[in-house]
Amino acid sequence: MNHPSQSLDANEIKAAARGQWEMILSTVGGIDSALLDGKHHPCPKCGGTDRFRMLDADAGSLYCNQCFNERNGDGLAAVQWLRGCDFPEALRLVADELRLNTGQPSAKREPISRPVKPMAEPPDFDSKVERFDNPEALFDEYLAAVGPATLQSLRDAAACSVWWPATGNHRQRCLLLPATLPGGQRPVGVILRRVDGKPFPAIPNGLPERKTHTVGGSRDGWVVIGGWQRFAEARIVWKCEGVPDALALAKHLPAGHIAFTNICGCKPIPDELPDFGGKELRVIGDSDEPGQTGARKFAERVATVQQTATIKLLPALHEVTPTHGLDLRDFFKEGGTLEGLEALAANAEQIEPAGNEISNGAGTFVDNKSLLIEPFREFPVEALPHPVRGFVLTAAAALGCDPSFIALPLLVACAAAIGNTRRLQMRRGWTEPAILWGIIVGFSGEAKTPALEIALRAIKERQRTAVREWQSLMRDYEAQLPAYRRDLKDFEKGKLKEAPVEPVEPACKQLLTSDATIEALAGLLVDQPRGMLVAVDELAGWFASHERYSSGDSSAPWLELFGGHSLTINRKTGQKRLYIPNASVSIIGGIQPFTLKQHLTSKHRASGMAARFLMTMPPRRKLEWTECEIPDELFDAMKGLFNRLLALEPEPPEGEFDEPRAKLLRFDAAAKSRFIQFHDLHASEQRELDSELAASWSKLRAYAGRLAIVIHGIRWANGEIAPERELIVDAETVDAAVRLVEWFGNETRRVYATLRETEGQAEMRDFLDWLVQRGGEITPRELVQSRRQFKDVSEARTYLSGLEALGYGSWREACSGGRPKRTFVLSPQYQRNTFVDNESLNAFPISLGDRFIDENELAAIHADFD
Repeated sequence: MNHPSQSLDANEIKAAARGQWEMILSTVGGIDSALLDGKHHPCPKCGGTDRFRMLDADAGSLYCNQCFNERNGDGLAAVQWLRGCDFPEALRLVADELRLNTGQPSAKREPISRPVKPMAEPPDFDSKVERFDNPEALFDEYLAAVGPATLQSLRDAAACSVWWPATGNHRQRCLLLPATLPGGQRPVGVILRRVDGKPFPAIPNGLPERKTHTVGGSRDGWVVIGGWQRFAEARIVWKCEGVPDALALAKHLPAGHIAFTNICGCKPIPDELPDFGGKELRVIGDSDEPGQTGARKFAERVATVQQTATIKLLPALHEVTPTHGLDLRDFFKEGGTLEGLEALAANAEQIEPAGNEISNGAGTFVDNKSLLIEPFREFPVEALPHPVRGFVLTAAAALGCDPSFIALPLLVACAAAIGNTRRLQMRRGWTEPAILWGIIVGFSGEAKTPALEIALRAIKERQRTAVREWQSLMRDYEAQLPAYRRDLKDFEKGKLKEAPVEPVEPACKQLLTSDATIEALAGLLVDQPRGMLVAVDELAGWFASHERYSSGDSSAPWLELFGGHSLTINRKTGQKRLYIPNASVSIIGGIQPFTLKQHLTSKHRASGMAARFLMTMPPRRKLEWTECEIPDELFDAMKGLFNRLLALEPEPPEGEFDEPRAKLLRFDAAAKSRFIQFHDLHASEQRELDSELAASWSKLRAYAGRLAIVIHGIRWANGEIAPERELIVDAETVDAAVRLVEWFGNETRRVYATLRETEGQAEMRDFLDWLVQRGGEITPRELVQSRRQFKDVSEARTYLSGLEALGYGSWREACSGGRPKRTFVLSPQYQRNTFVDNESLNAFPISLGDRFIDENELAAIHADFD
């Protein structure tokens, strides 16, 4: 049935359709929505490769440089082209779709075939460019011509130098920047920028002149300056309009901040948004109308789907123009500063997400923020120096455990090896020792003990060597005793004029102990001025000893030990008083979650005992068979590392009765500046925390210095530090230490949440862990069949809907010809980093999360200590 065209107002229809053209063109025009993302695709009409794209999602403009060149057309023109109809018919079709007709029934539309399918895999972008042998060959030229950015920001964006196109006579020298989907590694899109700063020339009957070029076949993805791991760790994330802006901003950002963008700039918005939960998102658009509109749309889009993000829409940085406005790079070129942006952010418009308050059949949940458990973040292995990084990745792959189960014990052991030989001067009057306390938290069977064994293997072998050396010296000593005693008797009888020299009983260099009592430890420390490692397979006994010892609480001496100061112990037997001038004791052990909750009570949290521990509590992993093994070369590298750390010497004593003193490490200027940035941001966070977490944040501030000592020591042992800078800590070391501290801060939040959660919250967390283990998705019927607590499908559906309202997942509907099937799917942030695909661990390259170790890298790791 045809409607009279005069009853349909074109302007009214265009206004109603604005912003809905993707849906309209998909249903009315028969185009797969995957082709309407603003990128080049094969044309659905003529089939021409890389010739078709949507020009304007708001207006519905389409373009094919071969069969549809109406670049100034709109969605109505696109419908005419796609359906082969006239203007009145296009008006009627769109009005029917929007229910804007004159009250008459909609015309029945013929089904339209969709000849073009979206690509299942991203194309091979490398075939479209020619890479330089040196990826950074053009970096300096780009920075000089384009700026403002830094070499580091280009590296953090995974940029590389290329010729584009790969062949031809008019190739351009460009920087290539890959775009990925949240948490991913493989590029889904690639954007190019000429290194001379000039625009790409227009293509006859094709693309217009443009600042950047998107390689054919690209999807809109995210360019994160620093990668997804640092994005996950960041507290404040800055959404810029384009890649050059993000690169310019990145150079100014301190730890905890990160800049990112999508390769399409202000429009459209990629379907797959990053996880902004718990973060402050700051959105900056260019100072033109499309930029400001796009920035607002992005902020509002995030607000509709992510309930726990704080979203701030910054005002325009310059006077707003219709098009081609000034941008963030211009702001910095004109002398703008990060402090200026911070001031704008402080007063920026806040886009408020809608709150949640839901009730379900298994209980009532109010305010998702009060119950939302922090997602586990992947341990930042890249912050570890070689050869520790390679060892951690390989050992974790071999055991099927989280890398943090290897990394934390290894860092603690390295701290113990350094011991009293080094301290870091944070400022005059404030120094930190090389003392780390760590706990790995996991259920029985989660490889805690094997992880401790592998991580501590090198220092334990050094201990065995020391014991064998001591045994040999003891045999010599005992062999000398009879002659000494005989000569002593002869001297006493006057047969010898001079008294014999009494042989000195050798002391065993003990590096570690599992003895849990403070008295036994003090007895060992008297002969070990370097300090010791307390390594306990199960820390439950260590905590329990605090209550058993002397019928009281022995926590106080342990609390003092954390500072590396003097220790005095009065004993009833043996040597009555033990005095250790500089007691250096690092601690590592494992514990089960419920046991940790029993021992880290509110009393221990109030005393500061809990705050002194770095903790890791990764989600449970699915254990599957793997053929991955740790090469002997890696173990040899770790032995070499500990041999060098244990060879470090303190300052010699100044007087006869003085003790050796730790050599002082000091920051260089860049490192000091970097630490101050962290210190002030960390202090701001601390002010917003409750008393228990604030106590942990106070210790984490100190841990930034302590971890810097360890990282510096590892880098020195690996030959990365020049001899003349042996006592100078640089910014790279501080950056790594800060990243580790921020990760441990997130873990502290997670662990404390479990210590303080109610029974109902614990049950919900247990349910989520169970759901992750079964693949992260379930139907209500499957839930009733699997969990007895649900009486029927209706109750299970209500419970899952409650989880959806709290932000833990969403419903997915599928129809295979019969009744639609609804499946609850856990959100990616709660599934991410929980399991390792063990099939990928059976051979090199080893895959763990989004990092890879191939045979060449392993060879480099092994060569470090050859």
